[in-house]
Amino acid sequence: MTAPTVVAQSPTASLGPFEPRSAPAPAPEAVAAETGFAPAGDEAIIPADADAPARSRRGRRLGRLLRRHALFGLVAALALAARGVVAAAYQPALMYLGDSGAYLDQAWHGLWPGDWRPSGYPIFLRLVRGEEHLTRLVLVQQSMTFLIGVVGYAVAVRVTRRPWLAALCAAPVLLSPWVLDLGQFVLAETLFSVLTGFGLLLLALPGRRRPWAVALAGLLLGASLPVRTVGYGPLAVGFAVLAVTAATAAIRLRRSGGASRLRATSRAAALLLSFGLAAAAPICAYSGWSAAGGTGFSVSAHSGYFLYGRVAPFADCSVLPVDRPQLRTLCDPRPVADRGQPDSYLWLANSPLRQGHTRIPKGREQLAGEFASAVIRAQPGMLLRTSAGYLAGYFAPTRHETSTTSRPDTWELPDRLTNAAQDGDPRSADGYFVTTRLDHGLAGPLAAYARLAYAPMPLVGAGLAAGLVAVPIARLRRRPGPPPAFWLLGGGGLSVLVLSAATAGFDYRYLASVIGILGAGAVLGAASLARALRRDVARTGVGRADVLPSPDPAATSTLVAPAGSPEWSAETVATP
Repeated sequence: MTAPTVVAQSPTASLGPFEPRSAPAPAPEAVAAETGFAPAGDEAIIPADADAPARSRRGRRLGRLLRRHALFGLVAALALAARGVVAAAYQPALMYLGDSGAYLDQAWHGLWPGDWRPSGYPIFLRLVRGEEHLTRLVLVQQSMTFLIGVVGYAVAVRVTRRPWLAALCAAPVLLSPWVLDLGQFVLAETLFSVLTGFGLLLLALPGRRRPWAVALAGLLLGASLPVRTVGYGPLAVGFAVLAVTAATAAIRLRRSGGASRLRATSRAAALLLSFGLAAAAPICAYSGWSAAGGTGFSVSAHSGYFLYGRVAPFADCSVLPVDRPQLRTLCDPRPVADRGQPDSYLWLANSPLRQGHTRIPKGREQLAGEFASAVIRAQPGMLLRTSAGYLAGYFAPTRHETSTTSRPDTWELPDRLTNAAQDGDPRSADGYFVTTRLDHGLAGPLAAYARLAYAPMPLVGAGLAAGLVAVPIARLRRRPGPPPAFWLLGGGGLSVLVLSAATAGFDYRYLASVIGILGAGAVLGAASLARALRRDVARTGVGRADVLPSPDPAATSTLVAPAGSPEWSAETVATP
């Protein structure tokens, strides 16, 4: 790989990957009218009206600020109002049976690490005392998702230099019906989305990477694993993008003569080490707690159990090892087309796993893990095909619902007290929502709004694909590619969907937990493609970054560094 191109730019130039369009310098009269100052010579300025009150100047600055961020202000106001309406419509909270009861049980009766689900969320319940007052809990959760939207907008403004584009990046987490719905549930998904969202946004900040910010990002992403084990995906994406950007910055620093090879390499290594150690701290602490309780050094004590439910709907028992006849006792004798969804193999007493018992017989869970491993080794193509089908279903413009998926209406803002299935329903094992009190006057419009969430999903998929397409086009045209924020947010959100599709199945709750970062990544991907395709890009100009062709066609990235900037401050804008 050849060295990236480093070019100097004016200190007034944009540092973000989406630099503003160039514009002619305003006339002195216009400057005086707008700012209250008039140019004097080439370098100095003097007050145009020395007697103008300072309050008037502050008012003009405030007015410009409000106009610049007016679109986001409108989105934020709508988001606050929507959260208030949701909290008033479903009181005190929405319950999901049966995960919510299990989380509350731990919070009420003491914490233990070896439960069916990681205990990170019950710990959070104890911290905010949410188990004592559910209304307080949902208000905290709704506030956290709103804060993520505000921080996401602030980061997107720095990345794109376009307030309207940044507002589009923040809109999914602020206004998505799925986010509003999950915030009202006693479930781990909202906490998971906040931890992963903040962690990835810290890494997405353009400019010099600070060790403390990188370490905090690692801590947040690591802490997401004891909440939901699919947090491995965003953690891996964050580490990969950090590694590439840190290495690229080290190469740039060495080539520019800003530091020796050893110094540049040590700085990159320090960033990766701080991220890794911070991420490992909560993971190892929880795993050690689990090991002390006799359930093994792991954040998930029952991964084999859930993986059995994932493969049982398509397992072909004829391919199982002949020397392990016990594995065949876990087979479903029905044809694949007649089999149910994963939950039906896990929770129903008449499932092959439970053998007619309400509790799993001793040794059956370990056998289920062996069964899942054997099926995956024998039928990897079926696992890939079904996972791809689940993944594609998330981007359908209508409800994706089959015999092997969970019910979508569980994660729509409801207009009824429950959606519990009847005993004869093939999905009777599927979880369902319950609420104590429902305001029908508010719930009706909210339910109608929730059904609109599916329509934009093809656009989200198209935006993510656009970011990938922008990579070769940007290289061919010698222009910057997608910013690291695209890879972090889009890749982090997509990794959760991929892991859940491969290990658990299809459930809109997984999409709801990452729709905020996934939607922001899609906006950045579409903007990157539009920028790569834009015609007549100015090479120089006031307020623009100069983007020069790489000296070698095989160069893998183009970097923009401001003249006289501190080390590590330039942003990598091509593909990692």
